[in-house]
Amino acid sequence: MNGSLTIEEIDELLVGMKIARAKLQHAKNTLQERYKNLFQGCVTAQTEKNKPRAIIYANEAARVQDFSARLTQSIETVDGAIQALLSLEEIPPTPNPV
Repeated sequence: MNGSLTIEEIDELLVGMKIARAKLQHAKNTLQERYKNLFQGCVTAQTEKNKPRAIIYANEAARVQDFSARLTQSIETVDGAIQALLSLEEIPPTPNPV
């Protein structure tokens, strides 16, 4: 092999990257739902004048948001890799030197 990828290898990589992206997106969606629940718990605790519980909910919500932001960065990185692979598919193969 001369160090270049075949179309089949690129397609295989694309499938793997798209699966990874879907898993990351699913994890992000799960965290977003968790954040909503924590935020609502914080609001409820505040209305019940339960400041210690509100602080716990708020801190956990902040951690969830931080991790969600990291997942967003990972998704964007995977999207960039997918775009790079797609652009490789568009480049016509060069003939092998004799």
